[in-house]
Amino acid sequence: MNPYMTHEREEDAQEGKAAYQQARNEWIRDKADELAKKWPEQLSTFANPFLRVTLGLYDNESQEAYAEMVDKLCVAQATKQASENEWMNGTFREVA
Repeated sequence: MNPYMTHEREEDAQEGKAAYQQARNEWIRDKADELAKKWPEQLSTFANPFLRVTLGLYDNESQEAYAEMVDKLCVAQATKQASENEWMNGTFREVA
């Protein structure tokens, strides 16, 4: 009976890890979305009306690159916050 109990414990541990990782990833994505709302939506917001060169601020490709940059920055910040919260509290949930 012992090998069966060991196997069940290992399965439970793996399921727990998977559920924890899924919840952590959802928390990071939600936090990244929250952080992204603080950034301007359009790259053209940074345009200076006194400069004659717009440096492609109005191109679709530039807008896509800007959106990708904002997403990567927000995910990195959210991941850092999750790691700090894990270290401080033993959990990834944000302290209220």
